[in-house]
Amino acid sequence: MDHDNTFIAGVDFYWTEQAADTYGGFFIPLTTRTGIANTERNSVGIYFNDEFSITENLIFTVGARHERAEYTFDQQDLSPAFPLAPLKAKVKKDENVYNIGISYLYNKSSSVFMRVNRSIRFPLTDEVSYIDWFTFVISANTNLQPQKGDHYEIGVNHNFNDTISGSLTLFRADLDNEIFYNPLTYSNENHPSTRHQGIEAGLTGISVYQRFKNSQPDMISSAPFMMLSTNSFTVGMSST
Repeated sequence: MDHDNTFIAGVDFYWTEQAADTYGGFFIPLTTRTGIANTERNSVGIYFNDEFSITENLIFTVGARHERAEYTFDQQDLSPAFPLAPLKAKVKKDENVYNIGISYLYNKSSSVFMRVNRSIRFPLTDEVSYIDWFTFVISANTNLQPQKGDHYEIGVNHNFNDTISGSLTLFRADLDNEIFYNPLTYSNENHPSTRHQGIEAGLTGISVYQRFKNSQPDMISSAPFMMLSTNSFTVGMSST
């Protein structure tokens, strides 16, 4: 018996820079520049993914990724009276993620599957920077942590015929340090622990598709905001 195997490995690089100036303030004309803030994020990721056919219909998938992100903060307060000390700092963060899955093809184009994976989301540059409305100066939140998640999925993809297919997925995601915008502080913060779980179903045909998704987030630890369940229903057109 032949065992098909597809192995992919690679390296990727990303570089992002954000520059922002502030003007005006308390008793300061709007034409007067009062702050300069530059934020850079450089990241490098190393990854692999291997898809192995245990049998003709049973496929095992495993992958992993290591990523390092480096943030550089350069901020100057140009306020004419009582300027704040400049901020020059570098922050490095390293994280590892993985994915494991198995799927069984019960016919040529239909399958049942189970997946487990860990995700990571590093803060964006505009999420790290924020305006301090008490001083009217752009600041950098050097304490904002990457968002981590453990995800679990089980589902089925079924082709009824050559033009109509459907899917049903049960999912659960346990997130640590979920990044959210706090309107009370006008900045992005980390929520300690949240859980998102629900059902996603879809039906796709040659001319019309429908997709329904229910997500029920649960607070595992307290936070100064409310988590609400969400439902979404989408109808659209597609063609093959």
